[in-house]
Amino acid sequence: MSERKYSPLMPLALAILLAALVAHPSAAQDGAATDSLQVWQPEVLPELVHFVDAEYPPSVLKAGIEGTVLLELLVTAEGQVDSVVVVESLEPALDAAAMAAATKFVFTPAMAGGEPVPVFVQFAYEFSVREQARRTAEFVNLRGRVRERGTRDPIADAVIAVSFPDSTSDASIAVPWHLHLETIGGFDGQYLEADRLVAFTDSVGVFEFKSLPSGPVRIQCPTAGYEPFVTREVLNPEELLEVELWLNPTRTNDYEIVVYGRAEHTEVTRQRLSVMEVEKLPGFGGDVIKSVQALPGVARPTVSDPGAIVIRGSGSYDTRYFLDGIDIPLLFHYGGVKSTYNSLALESVDMYPGGFGTKYGSAIGGIVELTGRSPRDDRWHFTGDVSLLDATIHAEGPLGKGWSALFSARRSYVGEILDAALRGVDDLNLTMAPYYWDTVARLEWDGGPDQQLFLTAFAAKDRLDLIFPEEDEGSREVNEATDQISMDLLFSRYILGWDRNFAHGLSNSLRASYGTNREEGHIFGYFDFESTGPSWQLRDNLAWEINDRLTPNIGIDALDVPIDYAVKVQGHRSSIVAENF
Repeated sequence: MSERKYSPLMPLALAILLAALVAHPSAAQDGAATDSLQVWQPEVLPELVHFVDAEYPPSVLKAGIEGTVLLELLVTAEGQVDSVVVVESLEPALDAAAMAAATKFVFTPAMAGGEPVPVFVQFAYEFSVREQARRTAEFVNLRGRVRERGTRDPIADAVIAVSFPDSTSDASIAVPWHLHLETIGGFDGQYLEADRLVAFTDSVGVFEFKSLPSGPVRIQCPTAGYEPFVTREVLNPEELLEVELWLNPTRTNDYEIVVYGRAEHTEVTRQRLSVMEVEKLPGFGGDVIKSVQALPGVARPTVSDPGAIVIRGSGSYDTRYFLDGIDIPLLFHYGGVKSTYNSLALESVDMYPGGFGTKYGSAIGGIVELTGRSPRDDRWHFTGDVSLLDATIHAEGPLGKGWSALFSARRSYVGEILDAALRGVDDLNLTMAPYYWDTVARLEWDGGPDQQLFLTAFAAKDRLDLIFPEEDEGSREVNEATDQISMDLLFSRYILGWDRNFAHGLSNSLRASYGTNREEGHIFGYFDFESTGPSWQLRDNLAWEINDRLTPNIGIDALDVPIDYAVKVQGHRSSIVAENF
């Protein structure tokens, strides 16, 4: 951040005077004449032995302000900095940062007459934006292969140019945009050309770019002998994006056969929505999971089950839901008003309408997979949200030594609002008491790029009571509440996850879960049911990436869900049925 520039020869008279006072303190105390003082000049000047980097204020760094702050330091006989004064100012925030760092400097003491003495020194603290830019981490986050369409041959020495339509998309870039591009343009294998980065494919058609900013990117491949190729992709923070580019050749030969037919159709097998994308979708209130209903291939919810996910015309019971690889029974609270998993704790939601692998077995209609978000570890964040339906509290932050935590809780008060609205209606003899709640807690340990451990606790409950005070239907032997219709659903999941990357492309993903499922309800005194049971699940996947085209996987998926049903019907005997899935 700065160069260590200081001059111990500034005001020499002050240094000599201080040295003299230390050598003969009695002369100054007794008020003796100045000609009786023996004035000594320091024979040994102080040397800086412990330097402290000043903190570059983010707003000043982003603005590209740099230069030198000239400081005057009083170095004590012990080599400590006693006081700091700005001699030449640069910018108030940089002045304060330089002074704060300089107070922590340590020097060797100046020597006069064989004894340590205090002296004044000058220190030029230099702030450099380019030096900050040079600290940019070097990592590969875009890799691809270029092939010729038709022959599938790799294209060597093809030009790949990457440009950035939105220079403000990555808020984590601390330095001005042009300096960031200039820095990563100097990384090995890529260079800066105007406002874009350029690289070349190797002998097998592979190219890669390092430390590209997250956000939208425009990839061009202007290669001689092939039609111009342009595509747009989105880079996510701390993720590697791999692409396959197919170029159409423009040259022909006497042995080439041209076949005319239908244009190639690309089948969509996965669609992902991030939290930032969903915030821009109208009609969903920022609810990431609910927005799945707007994706292609998903039908509108039915009247009987407005919270259902109907994919490609299949039944809602043919679709499975996962949270971090673990089955969950329900995505939405009653009526599909809100999702059971709070979007504040969500990283992304993936929908697979078809073509999913064997790890998503026992599903016919499709897959909806939720991925929990890692807690922020910069500082503690607190959020509160109140709407007409519910209220939410959310907190997340660091715990120290790589640990961080996240907590979110939500509770509706729809029942209280409906009760207050209907209380004054005399001709309506009905009381409605619906409500729901859900909570998420996540504890995570970050072991670096090769290891991550987390524990998630997730629970949700829905309850609906319709009370008819003047009714008395059915038998009290079935249910005591013969004046109401009730439905109650509760489930929970405790998920332990461990992801580990070993050497030689070997990686493992482990998920272990325990949870409970409970559903009960009744219709007056005619019908009563209760369904309860635990849920145990173990999933493990071991992958070995031999090369970019071959990655064998081996895994286990064990699920044990014993369920007890208790059913009462007026006029029939009670029955209990136990099943195991």
